[in-house]
This record gives sequence, structure tokens and C-alpha cells, in this order.
Amino acid sequence: PLAYVTWFTQFKPAPDKATGMYRVEPSTSANGSMLGEIIPLSSIRQGCMLVP
Repeated sequence: PLAYVTWFTQFKPAPDKATGMYRVEPSTSANGSMLGEIIPLSSIRQGCMLVP
């Protein structure tokens, strides 16, 4: 089985001052489109829900 994954940046080094939460942003290519990839399901260690 395969899964489509949308890639995000690593956590920022410090939490956001307004919310106290660590932020991530979608990884983008040089032309600004979001990066994603189809990978084997066995490569996924843990899912993570991201809420705007």
C-alpha cells in the first residue's frame, strides 16, 4: 500500500509569541507549489493532524 504525504517544514526553534504553539509551514518548491510525495505506507511512523 502507498500513501500521499504533504511535506511541512521542521518546527521553528521557539513557540509563536501570540499562541505559545510551535509552528510549521508547508514545504514549497522554487515556484511556490506545495511539496508532496507518494511513499510506502510502511515508511510512515506516525500521523499528525495539523490545524490552522
